[in-house]
Amino acid sequence: MVRVKLTATLKERVGVETLEIEATDLKELAKKLAEKIPDLIDFSGNPSPLYLFLVDGVDARVLGENPSLVNGNTVTIIPVNHGG
Repeated sequence: MVRVKLTATLKERVGVETLEIEATDLKELAKKLAEKIPDLIDFSGNPSPLYLFLVDGVDARVLGENPSLVNGNTVTIIPVNHGG
């Protein structure tokens, strides 16, 4: 299972700060979460640029187009427009 940490308004929208989700890559994770957060994926089914995805604290964009996930990974999702 992958631990998902929601930040800012996401935790308010979903009602929890952390979730456990079974996923093998970031795209699959985002699609599963889109049931609760529809704008988490774009029209192509890819993780939305409206959010920053961190895999174990590392920006997912530097890990490749669709980083693989393994049990024990933590994915933190931060809205790009999160305030200051």
